[in-house]
Amino acid sequence: MRKILFAIGVILAFQAILIDSIPVDNSLVGEPEIECGPTSITVNFNTQNPFEGHVYVKGLFDQQ
Repeated sequence: MRKILFAIGVILAFQAILIDSIPVDNSLVGEPEIECGPTSITVNFNTQNPFEGHVYVKGLFDQQ
């Protein structure tokens, strides 16, 4: 049983590495512009290709 659990753990670890290493054909162009307001932070950035997605603060994905 321990060998099976160990094997599953190894497989999951390699899966996480492979998923994290998939390249995305898009990159930043120039430096991001960051503006700090009294109640907000604005981040503007340009990308090589059109960006369709969301940008989240780490750890706050489930909040609006």
